[in-house]
Amino acid sequence: MRDVHVVEIFGDLDTASLPGHRARIDALMRSGVHRLVLDLQGLSFINSTALGFLLALKERLEGEGGALAIARPSTVMEKALRVLRLDEVFRIRPTVEEAVADLQGG
Repeated sequence: MRDVHVVEIFGDLDTASLPGHRARIDALMRSGVHRLVLDLQGLSFINSTALGFLLALKERLEGEGGALAIARPSTVMEKALRVLRLDEVFRIRPTVEEAVADLQGG
């Protein structure tokens, strides 16, 4: 079974909060985690810098043989992904369990 780590993000994901989230994810990756599920149910705001970070994170994880999935995207996140057509780029699942299962099998 492949290890998958779930990271919950609440509130705003923007220039102010991004360094803390980046540090937490970098620490996970240094410890050997390369399959991440981002649980975004509690996300209330996301800006373009944060969306760029998510795209770069996806590429970085895939470059290291891992993967990224988004679970339970908030209405704000779902709208941003759809408008920017990023729903065609990210693995998006309605539940954390489905996202974890997807990454364990893929």
